[in-house]
Amino acid sequence: MNVSRRMYNGAVNPYERVNTQVIYATSAGTKASYAYEALIDTFEKAIIDPKSAFCIGLDYRVPMQHNLITPSFVKGLKLSPAYNETTFAAEYLGMWLGGSDESWFDFEKLTKYRKIKNPEWRQKFVADNNIFYLISVDVGRLHDQTVACIWRVNVRDNKYFSTLVNLFVLGR
Repeated sequence: MNVSRRMYNGAVNPYERVNTQVIYATSAGTKASYAYEALIDTFEKAIIDPKSAFCIGLDYRVPMQHNLITPSFVKGLKLSPAYNETTFAAEYLGMWLGGSDESWFDFEKLTKYRKIKNPEWRQKFVADNNIFYLISVDVGRLHDQTVACIWRVNVRDNKYFSTLVNLFVLGR
């Protein structure tokens, strides 16, 4: 708690280290939340001054190892009709999601369709003058990652048709 503990006489003991501590206990959620910002802040403090802050993350396997939950409980969660892989990852694996409930885009739908079916790893159409490649880069700042998109552009009847053929997340 962030309220100092009082002694029997009502005074605060200035030598007690637990006074004005803040303790966060949460399952993972979205990165666009107060809890995530508090986690990052606490994690940075733990690196800079380990005596003043501590940060730990656990998933369901730790309580399972100590017989606090059973494997059948987790199996039941996964077999439930309400099971959602993304929610399970946040609640039971401690994985923070990239979106927010208030986001304009549905993060789960975007993740589902983010797979390129036939990526091109090399230029396939070297001799064809009606095909060229375009690279676009979204430069990540601060906490974001830089992403390079590779587009194949087909020219037909003086019209340009582009297809995303590969995507690279840089600086992982």
